[in-house]
Amino acid sequence: MQTRLILIRHGATDDNATGRLAGWRDSALTDRGRLEAELVAAFVAKHYRPIAIYASPLRRAWETAENLARRLDLPVRPEPNLRELFFGDAEGLTEKELKGRFPEIWARAVNDEDDALRWPNGETRRDFYHRARRAIDAIASDHPAATVAVVTHGGVVSRFLADISEGRPTRWNAYRSANGSVAEVVMTDGTYSIARWNVTDHLNASAPAPNTSGECSAADP
Repeated sequence: MQTRLILIRHGATDDNATGRLAGWRDSALTDRGRLEAELVAAFVAKHYRPIAIYASPLRRAWETAENLARRLDLPVRPEPNLRELFFGDAEGLTEKELKGRFPEIWARAVNDEDDALRWPNGETRRDFYHRARRAIDAIASDHPAATVAVVTHGGVVSRFLADISEGRPTRWNAYRSANGSVAEVVMTDGTYSIARWNVTDHLNASAPAPNTSGECSAADP
């Protein structure tokens, strides 16, 4: 018995474009992001037809999910634990601003293995991933032998893929996913496996029908 999770990263946002830490900020989709949301919705609706849609309630993920919901005539189910890492006082800052305001934490932040890292008044990387993983596990458990869409954030997708592939969520940098990309994860008898990830062919509106059976690009966005 297999459960299929279709993990979707939201479309591009203003904060993505300006290089700011979004976290729990409700950064709006850009024009490109809205197009990505439409294109990924069309792709997932056509090739996967999920029976349920879950999403982070943050605006960028929710708006991306709504495009899919309209195509499938399904409600979007909010799951707060699918939100991105909460950066606390670092929310909305650029890399330059982070280095200037929090130099000691920045020096630690470049070490992906430092799972205890916490920006002031934010949450630790470890706590962030644990809550996101609990949410994904609950969604999979609630939908045995079904296909479900999960619309979330880059940090959630990359850490989950690193964990189920290598048992090391701290290896998230090796599993970066582009805005509007799709990852297909299959759970069989409680064990996850990655069928494909960072699928982005559908984001080229003039491209031929996306390949859902072969290898996919895993380029850094």
